[in-house]
Amino acid sequence: MHKNRVKARRLVTERLDPEYYHPQYLSDEDRLEEFGSEYLGKAGRFFVGPFGSKLPSSLYLDKGIIPLFRISNIGAMQVDFSGMAYLHPSVHAELKASEVLPGDLLIVKASVGEKICKIPENIPKANITQHIIALRPNGKFDIDFIAAFLFSGYGRRQLVRRSLGSIIQYLGVSDTKTVLLPKVDKQAETYIGDKVRLAERLRERSQKIETEVKQFFSIPYWNEEKVGMYRSYRTKSEIIHPERLDTAFYDPAHINLKEVLYRNRAIPLSKLANQVKKTWNKSSHIFYYLEIGEINLSNGSIAPKILFTKEAPSRAKLLVKPWDVLVSTVRPNRKNIALVPDVDLDFPIVASTGFSVLRFKSKAETVFYHCWLRSDAATQQLMRWNAGGSYPAIDDDIAISTLVPQYPDEIVEEQGKRWLIKFIGEDLSICLTTAAKLLVEALIEGKLTEDELKIAQEALQKGDREPDKAILSRLTRKGYDIKDEPPLFPDLDLIYQTIDQLYADEQGE
Repeated sequence: MHKNRVKARRLVTERLDPEYYHPQYLSDEDRLEEFGSEYLGKAGRFFVGPFGSKLPSSLYLDKGIIPLFRISNIGAMQVDFSGMAYLHPSVHAELKASEVLPGDLLIVKASVGEKICKIPENIPKANITQHIIALRPNGKFDIDFIAAFLFSGYGRRQLVRRSLGSIIQYLGVSDTKTVLLPKVDKQAETYIGDKVRLAERLRERSQKIETEVKQFFSIPYWNEEKVGMYRSYRTKSEIIHPERLDTAFYDPAHINLKEVLYRNRAIPLSKLANQVKKTWNKSSHIFYYLEIGEINLSNGSIAPKILFTKEAPSRAKLLVKPWDVLVSTVRPNRKNIALVPDVDLDFPIVASTGFSVLRFKSKAETVFYHCWLRSDAATQQLMRWNAGGSYPAIDDDIAISTLVPQYPDEIVEEQGKRWLIKFIGEDLSICLTTAAKLLVEALIEGKLTEDELKIAQEALQKGDREPDKAILSRLTRKGYDIKDEPPLFPDLDLIYQTIDQLYADEQGE
């Protein structure tokens, strides 16, 4: 509970609840007015989805051509396609008033400030539920700049402030229109908006390559036999393993996979990689810590945590390097396999003992075989050696002994370099949207000027990345020019290489 004096001009007769006048909210408003601002309502037309009675769940389809955006499909500056429902064209036609188009901005009424996304270009039209506010831009502002601002601290706090409710806060259209939006030079707006658009393109490319990787590593047998289809079967005595007398180990699907792999001249992964078992001597109290729960299951990346503590977690024992492959020894069925990110080496990188660590000769090999280890064929091999029940677990030497077809060196090199964008594309997209919101905050707080952004944008249009690099290098995970914080982009050269590859791929399509 707090008390605070409020100037009369700040009072809103419809809102006399004390929380609405929290000092932080008033400070934000003062800062935005001093910076120069306009109401969000001037950015375009606002509308919401139909009431539940007009769109009952019985009308939802599992497949179709008209996506229906629900709360679960709106993420942090990105669309979440998992569990997407669809509408029949005739139903959509009756709900034309809530049709959303590419470029429309979606704001969730609940989970205020956490769920915002833009309708991507590859969705010609869609619809929304009553729990979503849509903004159709009128071109006065860069819509991606608006998205970055609403996702920033200044935008989120305004949305939270305007929401109502005791248990679940809910945002209304009228209140949303009163959000203060900073007035920024068009070139500076575009610079920040371009970071959001680049993030969207990288996500789309990562998703396309993920599909490509699955097709590349598909095994012809896969649709013929599945593990667990057989209740009883006979096994040749010569393939009996003395340490495994459980029937699941000899499922015909496992035997068939092994035969298929041998026909493809498969070799153990130990011929291509070394298993790393070097332990950390705990000489530093500041270190990057990698644990299983931090793995991004969609692309196999992992975000490191820096721990400032005298007591390291008991499982923090494996000393690893950037580009090592981490194979989880628990729940391998979830494809918990990650690449160690290329982070600042001023601190040691330590992994949990819940990983088996593999090290390959080159970056291209690392990416290629990281993708292989996430394939269905590799997962089945790992699961064959599962020693658990409802909680699968394998020994740490199983990963290095899995069989992999012998691929020509030139294929490994070519595909490994190409697939690198899959590994870092999705994480880079998150970093770029984070950068966009941090740049907005830095601009409002005077840590960065509009002229700096204008110069960087003009230079980028001429092919000069140096001013852009100077700005991005000052970003940390917690803000702009924050002392003793690791950089948001540890390797800008790698990022520019990834962006160049993205442009090359787009031009080649």
